[in-house]
Amino acid sequence: MGRSPFLGPLFEGFVASEILKHQVSTGRPRHLYYFRDQQGLEIDFVVPAGHRRLVLVEAKASSTVVPQMGTSLVRLSNGGRRYQLRRFLVYRPQGEAARLWALRPGVQAGDLNRLLTLIGQ
Repeated sequence: MGRSPFLGPLFEGFVASEILKHQVSTGRPRHLYYFRDQQGLEIDFVVPAGHRRLVLVEAKASSTVVPQMGTSLVRLSNGGRRYQLRRFLVYRPQGEAARLWALRPGVQAGDLNRLLTLIGQ
C-alpha cells in the first residue's frame, strides 16, 4: 500500500493548527515560527514557551521514529545557548507506542497531546 506524498505536509499543518489552538485556549500569545538557515538546516516549528524558553519541534507523519529524525533538533539547539531549549519530535504513534520517550539525548518523541503538554509547561 502506497503512502500519499501529501501526508507529511498535511500532518505538519495539523500540528501547527493544534499548537495555535492550544495557545489561544490557554491565553498565550499566538507565536509559531519556522526556521531554515543558509545551509538547509530546518526546524518545522519554533514555539516560544515563556521568558527565554523555546520548544523546537519536528513533525513526522510516521507511526514510528528513529534517532536520525532528531538530528536537525540537536544541530539547531547547539546555536541557541542563550535560551532554555526543549526539543520534541511529534509523530503518530499507534497503541502502546504512544508513551513519551527519549529519541536521543535531549530529544523527546511522542504524540500531539504530549507536545501540547510540554508547550504548556
